[in-house]
Amino acid sequence: MKIFLASQGFISLRKKGVTTKRVIDEKNHFLDNLKNYINDYGLFVLVCNNPDDYERNDKSAALLSQAFERQLHKFKEVAVIDNRNADKAKEYLSMADFVFLCGGKLQCQIDFLKKINFKENINKDAVIVGASAGAMNLCEVGYNYPEDVSELGNEKWIKGLGYCDKVIIPHFKRFKGNMYCPKKINLLRKYYLPDSCSHEMFALKNGSYILLDGNGVTLYGKAYMIKNGKVKKICDKEKTLKLN
Repeated sequence: MKIFLASQGFISLRKKGVTTKRVIDEKNHFLDNLKNYINDYGLFVLVCNNPDDYERNDKSAALLSQAFERQLHKFKEVAVIDNRNADKAKEYLSMADFVFLCGGKLQCQIDFLKKINFKENINKDAVIVGASAGAMNLCEVGYNYPEDVSELGNEKWIKGLGYCDKVIIPHFKRFKGNMYCPKKINLLRKYYLPDSCSHEMFALKNGSYILLDGNGVTLYGKAYMIKNGKVKKICDKEKTLKLN
């Protein structure tokens, strides 16, 4: 099994604020590594974040599969797993050649991943990409930092699927904490720095990712270590760093 823990992985192109196209990111050898590791373009499975958001789930699967067709290869079949067909999750996951875990809300997705027994059912030869929350949920611990003021009381540390022992922060922005951080919350100062005294964190810029394969765990692209209240750049764009 090959697993990509991506801050983003796929670039959204928008018109008037609406995503109309997705592109596989070529930075930091992301596209190249997908090409090298996907051996069969049979079944592409998208695992949702929100299992009730059918329209968004279908649109995401369509845009991503179109990106593959343009840049790599067309999949023979595309399937979405959400609440419409959770009873078929075992069938889809066991046959999947490529699996994409969407971004979104951490708790919402991990609850669904456990409901469909993702780890027990997944094809051990599949290539998996988790983006943002999808990447965080593939790790042992997900850092459920608040994305808006309504989430300030949420549980902070969430047990993930356990494929990687790193704590990941996606969409990192050096002096604010997160590219999508609301103006009312400085995530870096208020949360990341103090919380790094109990958990060291790998903060990934968009375009960066961690790859788990037969060669171990490798960081690709610009990233920072947040540890004991301090931030240190550990890798730069188009560079790699072995993490074990």
